[in-house]
Amino acid sequence: MLVKRAMLTGAAAAIAVIFPLTASPACAAGSQDTLHVDTAWGEATGYYTWTSPWSISPLKLHLQDQKSDGHSVGVRVITNSHNRGVTYWTMHKVTGGYLSSDGWDTYVKFEDHDNMSSARMQMCLLEKDEILSCGEDVSKNPGNWDNS
Repeated sequence: MLVKRAMLTGAAAAIAVIFPLTASPACAAGSQDTLHVDTAWGEATGYYTWTSPWSISPLKLHLQDQKSDGHSVGVRVITNSHNRGVTYWTMHKVTGGYLSSDGWDTYVKFEDHDNMSSARMQMCLLEKDEILSCGEDVSKNPGNWDNS
């Protein structure tokens, strides 16, 4: 099960990035699940599969700008891991304006097998490269790996 997070602004967004969020148990290892963020200014969906304690693949992200306000929207994955702490992955942006959208087929993986405790999909309202506001959804590592 995934937990939907309310919009975060200003200092609250910075605090949320520093401290890991909690969520109830995630999807079973190897099964596809969905992250979703919906705000007045944008909508993001991520389809993903935890393939190991250190890898999410495939990860399909879709983002749409839903407000005619002159701002762009972006989506990225933020992971928490045992050795690295917080890792910010690439911010994918939609800059075409109201109702424009895009999608990305990607993955997140630590080649050194550093276990991720959770992954967040974060959708942000942007003014050029400045983050104005964000909303996010969280998936915890299912932790039921057969390492035999």
